[in-house]
Amino acid sequence: MFSANSNGRIQRLLDQLRHPNWRRRRRATNTLIEVGEPAVAGLIGVLHSNHLFARLAASEALAEIGNPAVQALIDALHSDTADARAHAAGALGQIRDRRAVDPLIALLNDDVAQVRRAAALALGVMHPRAAVDALIRSLDDPDFGTTQLAAEALERIGTMEGRRAAQAWRDRQANASGQ
Repeated sequence: MFSANSNGRIQRLLDQLRHPNWRRRRRATNTLIEVGEPAVAGLIGVLHSNHLFARLAASEALAEIGNPAVQALIDALHSDTADARAHAAGALGQIRDRRAVDPLIALLNDDVAQVRRAAALALGVMHPRAAVDALIRSLDDPDFGTTQLAAEALERIGTMEGRRAAQAWRDRQANASGQ
């Protein structure tokens, strides 16, 4: 369907991800998924967009493209843009490629809570035992959303150590709220 000389057509589809009509965005997203690997670089660029719906569509498309997008998504975890890092983490969690585990663990220390939450959520979807220690440390994060997602991830991973840490965190939350 798309040849190596299809950059103009791919760019037009990428532009449609910013369209106000959701049906046009949906069609463009589906077509970009079909295009696959040739669309990855452009979709990564859209993750840096100021347009929320475009970022969401790009993240979805990259997750559906899967393996050919993994390295570009891992690279996007180092973006200067927090939204791009968060969306890249989300897509990597959906793809569940083990190459993303260590970079996602490192993202648990990001300066931006939204990014730490996305990393904890992605690791919870992937269930890597290698993330247990880092997720236990995340139970002390100053951001409640991050700690909650870390506890959920530890429960999903299912190690005894992780489940105990998550339960201890839940008990502390219950005691703090007077329940």
